[in-house]
Amino acid sequence: MAHPMIRQFGDPILRSVCSEVTQFNDALQEKIIVMKRIMEEAGGVGLAAPQVGSLQRMLIYRLPGDDGPSSSGELQVLINPEWVSAGMGEQPALEGCLSLPGIQLPVVREVAIHVTAQDPTGGKVEFLAEDLEARIIQHETDHLNGKLILEHVSPEIRREAILTINQYLGS
Repeated sequence: MAHPMIRQFGDPILRSVCSEVTQFNDALQEKIIVMKRIMEEAGGVGLAAPQVGSLQRMLIYRLPGDDGPSSSGELQVLINPEWVSAGMGEQPALEGCLSLPGIQLPVVREVAIHVTAQDPTGGKVEFLAEDLEARIIQHETDHLNGKLILEHVSPEIRREAILTINQYLGS
């Protein structure tokens, strides 16, 4: 079942490009807390601000542990993230999305990326993300740019996926 606080396929905010975060204040900290709660309630590993109705360039994620997302490591918060390929090639894998319930699609992503961002206090963050962490960051960054995983597949797969999503959402 779709989480009631997560924007679902068809909501125009999911196709909007987000604005840079410039205020690192208590309101931002509160948004992070709310996003964390929603992501955990929905059983996700990542969540971008537009998925909860905020057009700000921020995302959160938590790498899953052996017992699923809730048992994993520390919550990661990236504000104004950018990334470039680390030149290690691409790899396909199935991806799901909390805003596109009921489907998983084969998406080709970079295996490793160089990430630059800010932390919740505005400090600079730089690191190399690989494998699942790189995939999550690329997926969530797509949301910040108004893109969905549907744009990474063929028109035929996209049509089937949209039918499935609409059936799932009862449209």
